[in-house]
Amino acid sequence: MKSIRLFLPIALSGLFFVLKAQERCNCKQPIIYPTYGKYKDLYYSDFKNDTLVTSDGTELYFILSKNDCKGKATIILYDFENRKKAEFHYKDGIRLLLRQRVEIDPVTLDEAMSIQEYYEAIPNGYWIYYKEDGSIEKKDNYNFKIRSN
Repeated sequence: MKSIRLFLPIALSGLFFVLKAQERCNCKQPIIYPTYGKYKDLYYSDFKNDTLVTSDGTELYFILSKNDCKGKATIILYDFENRKKAEFHYKDGIRLLLRQRVEIDPVTLDEAMSIQEYYEAIPNGYWIYYKEDGSIEKKDNYNFKIRSN
């Protein structure tokens, strides 16, 4: 029987985008897509695939358009009446990062610590939030400068 691992989140918004997105491509490392503002706390639904739940319990679905395995992508959120709610753009993460995490085997409930390599996508360009009628509610512009140490 194949063992399935349940990854416990660390305090990082957008973490769950990592796990499902990695399953859909041939990327070796997961990618974290951080989210901010109105949709900063998104979690996967336990019952519906590709469904996210906001902190107030609203269910949304998303389309992830990946361009590569380092983070460049667009994520579009929709409600279940097919109204676009938000659009997020990302550029590649700067480099491969490391973090510690706890893994729990869902069958045996055994816990183990491990080190995970991952990329964290960088918010880039306009993030657009939409009203119920489809008009633009807000636009945030992300243009992070990259500094070398």
